[in-house]
Order: sequence, then C-alpha cells, then structure tokens
Amino acid sequence: MQVETNPSFDPHEKVVVFEDKATGLAGVIAVHSTHLGPAAGGHISKCGDREVRTALYEAASAMLLRSKTWCSVRAWGLKIAQRRGHKRAVVAVARKLASVMQAMWLDGTEFSFQAPDRLQPSATPKAA
Repeated sequence: MQVETNPSFDPHEKVVVFEDKATGLAGVIAVHSTHLGPAAGGHISKCGDREVRTALYEAASAMLLRSKTWCSVRAWGLKIAQRRGHKRAVVAVARKLASVMQAMWLDGTEFSFQAPDRLQPSATPKAA
C-alpha cells in the first residue's frame, strides 16, 4: 500500500512525502485544515530509537537541573518550566537539542554555551 492511498490520510488536505538522498532520511507530512477546530491527534509519538529519546531527555534534564553554565537553550527551558512545569520543559529542551544537534551535524559547527552579547545576561546589575 502506498503512503498516498492510506485511508488514515483521507481527512487531510494534502500529504507531502520527501526524502533526502544524501542522508537517507525520509518523511511524510499530512497537512489538514484547523478552521473547524483543533488539530487531530495532539500526542507525542514514540517513533524513533528509544535509546536516543532517552538520551535526549536525560541530557535536557541535566541541562536544566545540574548545569550552572549560562546557555540560551537552558534559559529558554527554565522559562518554560516556570510556565508549564518541569516535565514539559525537559521535553521541549530535548526537542530543541535534537534540532540544534542536527543543524550542527549538517553544517559542521560546534556548540557554544556563550550567546551573542545581546542575549547573554549582564554580569553587573544596572544602577537605578
């Protein structure tokens, strides 16, 4: 059965299938309209390697709880933890770490904890 003819894709407006020949990665995106209400689903899939998901979750948790080094990803995750709770923040940071690592892998850069000067908090408080 081809992906495009799968009955589970019937309520969707469009199904996009893509493949990156260089890496061998492939994906399917099912696009549907949300003008009648929220999107179908809403759960986090358990696709992919379980050990990789576990390692990302543990790395994100360590970054939020144990790391004392300032990092823009950590600062972003701590804001989410205040608003939405620790577990959701860890999942969000894990997802961001996966995105950052993929981008680093593709362009060959190294991760830097230091952010541009405009994002890093100043060491001295401003005088009133």
